[in-house]
Amino acid sequence: MSGRVGDSDRVVQCSAGVRGPANTRTRRERYARDRCARTEYLPSPQTSVIVIRCPAKRRRLRVALVLLVFGLCSFGVACSGDGRKYLTRADAFLSQNNYREAELNYRRAIQQNGHLGEARFGLGRVQFHDNRLLEAHRSFSQAHELLPRNSKVTSMMGDVALAIFAGSGGSSPHWREQTTRTAEELLAADPQSYDGWRLRGYLGLYDANTEASIAAFRRADAIRPLQPDIAYGLTQAMLRAGQEEPAMQYATAFLQKSSSATPLYDIVLKFNMSRRRFADAEAILKLKVSKIPASATVLELARFYIATGNTKSADEQIQRLLRDKNAYPHGYVEAGAFYSQAGQRQKALLVLNDGLKETPADRSDLRRHIAEALAGDGRNAEALAVLAQAAKDDRQNKDIRLLRAKILLVSGEQTAAVAEFRSLAAAQPDNATVQYETGRAYTLIPDLEKAATFLSEAIRLSPEWLAPRLLLAESLMQLGDYPAARRHAEAVLEKDKQNAPAKLLQAVAFRVEECITAPKWR
Repeated sequence: MSGRVGDSDRVVQCSAGVRGPANTRTRRERYARDRCARTEYLPSPQTSVIVIRCPAKRRRLRVALVLLVFGLCSFGVACSGDGRKYLTRADAFLSQNNYREAELNYRRAIQQNGHLGEARFGLGRVQFHDNRLLEAHRSFSQAHELLPRNSKVTSMMGDVALAIFAGSGGSSPHWREQTTRTAEELLAADPQSYDGWRLRGYLGLYDANTEASIAAFRRADAIRPLQPDIAYGLTQAMLRAGQEEPAMQYATAFLQKSSSATPLYDIVLKFNMSRRRFADAEAILKLKVSKIPASATVLELARFYIATGNTKSADEQIQRLLRDKNAYPHGYVEAGAFYSQAGQRQKALLVLNDGLKETPADRSDLRRHIAEALAGDGRNAEALAVLAQAAKDDRQNKDIRLLRAKILLVSGEQTAAVAEFRSLAAAQPDNATVQYETGRAYTLIPDLEKAATFLSEAIRLSPEWLAPRLLLAESLMQLGDYPAARRHAEAVLEKDKQNAPAKLLQAVAFRVEECITAPKWR
């Protein structure tokens, strides 16, 4: 078969850009025709050509199919490869906790090869990390179809189903069934499956079947000892079964062996504090500090000493933060904030002013806490002067500007405060705290309609936060919108049934609505 395109051949387009009948005679165009005719598939930055020759003896036809390769690849259509290159990249990004790039590359791998189960599994891990649970379960389910014998995939699918089931308060039959099915599948494949017994244990906990839960957790613990999630679940199950002392003995023994930052510390601490067993509570907090010597655990122990009236021991823990600058580089800031919150403002001021000399790199935060301590003592003019100095050092620090606006507001300089709040709200439209504080400032002017606008935005940004919703209900009451005020008060009570201001607002709004809509008797 000839390697040239004849004059009668139809060429739609070739990579060299020649169109129309191939009967030109210029040197450049003959070269282009030859180039197009020599290959079956010729890619170019914009187009590619496939020339199909008919073997018929009479007249041979060439049909040129123009594929917009560049455009198709730009929209994610697989051009070549089996996706492994993108999978390798995605795994590397995931190991670096770069979840955005990991997701992007997992999706590219899936676009190139939809049967790449490892890519769907990796995508599910990213979605699980981002708390996109429904998406994660879908990705893990797809990975499970492609990798049915991979127990890690099956286990993660069960973990997501359990998380969704727990998020429903244990009230979703569908997700309970999904979790149960996954646990049974794991145990059918391997009766010694740690994850299968772990899932069974948590299902028993949510079903209030503490006996089955304890048995399942003990099986998992025997297979893989010293796992924090098993210790947490088993302790909870034993407490619910009324086995309080054995639960505390088991939890304490586990914590002495493990160095994990587990919520088990909080369970043991809460139990001992509720029984007023302060010596045991102190012992568990000291154990936590020895295992996890972070500033947060040191401050937790110091707060315990303040709560129990042991100021001397609290001061000793704070000195630990100040002595070791390598272990606690922001110790002066944390110590000053601790004393301010404890109401010991003179100690706070001493520590914070020392910090200006010892850790000058933290001067913006130190001055902000100095201003907070001064304002807490009612020394607002001094606080504003300190903030002015802090603003010179760090003009872009929005926390300093927010604190300044708050102090201006309590100092009676409401116009200046509102102007500062409005500027902050415009600069930080996604900051619920700023939106709330701006709305609160408007309630004091008062401009309740503007206040309602900012408070509504704070609620949209942070639906679980009750303070803006409660203040919005009060503002709506004053504006005369009683049905809306009642709805917001009821929304607060859904989250906090004992909230006294919300109860009062609900009752008053309901009574006023009743009076307005009641028939008028002559």
